[in-house]
Amino acid sequence: MRFVPVFALLAPWLLFEPLIHPMRMGKAVIGIVTALLCLAITPLAIGAPQMRPALSVIGGVLAVSNFFIPDSLSVMASHVASGAILMLIGSAPAPFSTYTREGEGPGPVTSTARALLHEPQSDPA
Repeated sequence: MRFVPVFALLAPWLLFEPLIHPMRMGKAVIGIVTALLCLAITPLAIGAPQMRPALSVIGGVLAVSNFFIPDSLSVMASHVASGAILMLIGSAPAPFSTYTREGEGPGPVTSTARALLHEPQSDPA
């Protein structure tokens, strides 16, 4: 979930990058296809962490495409940075939650009064 804002900026960047500066047709196609694939996979990857490696693979393909279709320095830097971001998003661990029953231990402390009840403070004087 914490990468959703990053990807919300990355997908439009890859989609509309050919309009911002000139690039080869192959680089434009790779960028647009990458953005469309990620738009389809990212919502799935939020709910199913098994889909996250697909984002890493797509990012790797985007970054490595510079070796096969070289272009201007700005386009190649953009694709390497975008690919690296996608690889980081894909390799991030899935968040997890743990639950305890109400009867086990004091449970989470939600107020100062409850904290003092369960763990009284010693008098500094």
